Amino acid sequence: RRTGTRDGGGGAGGRRAPRHLPRAQLQSVVGTPDYMGPEVYGKEPYGKECDWWSVGIIMFEMLFGGPPFSDERHDPAVTSMRVMRWPQHFHMPPDPRVGREARDLLRGLICDPQDRLTADGIRAHPFFRGLDFSRLRELEPPIKPVVTGPLDTSNFDDFQGADGRFGVTHTRHQVVKDPSLFAFHDYSYRRDLESKKPSVTAALNSAAEATLNGTPKGAPPVDGAAAAPPP
Repeated sequence: RRTGTRDGGGGAGGRRAPRHLPRAQLQSVVGTPDYMGPEVYGKEPYGKECDWWSVGIIMFEMLFGGPPFSDERHDPAVTSMRVMRWPQHFHMPPDPRVGREARDLLRGLICDPQDRLTADGIRAHPFFRGLDFSRLRELEPPIKPVVTGPLDTSNFDDFQGADGRFGVTHTRHQVVKDPSLFAFHDYSYRRDLESKKPSVTAALNSAAEATLNGTPKGAPPVDGAAAAPPP
């Protein structure tokens, strides 16, 4: 985030160059509900520690199939409450394929800000034993997926029956049949729909309705009298 300041002196209109606010001073609630940390929801000053919380949520999602605090009805208010009370709601399913070191790393990321692992702590964690972070961009990826189109799901496992194993039923996924409707799934859209400027669609609908009623908008009366001047 950036902010501009003014001084009373000369120069180009007395303006100073925009500057970055220190992360510790940020308090705005910005993000996708499932991935925001408790300090962000609490409108407390937060720093880069909130990013490590989000990394932990993504890691949990990759290991267990979904974010840990998501509401089954997709209600962001419920998600917010669960995140704010995370010690009561943070549970890892007993999946034997997720080892002790992975679980320990998750606990080091999904926790209070002052207890969260730092970048150095993450690199030194046993979960990454044997990984040379300095050569990360040189490593050969273990999987090179082939994608034939935006709706190609051939690289995903079949999760049929997984809901019963985790005790969660995502009914919202069963109601919507058109997969394209999930193109922006879990992303927030906060634009004010009650815009003061008339929309193009509303203007076209109004003109079409007037035409169907036999009096196009702006046309003179049928008896030939002069139309009233526009306001």
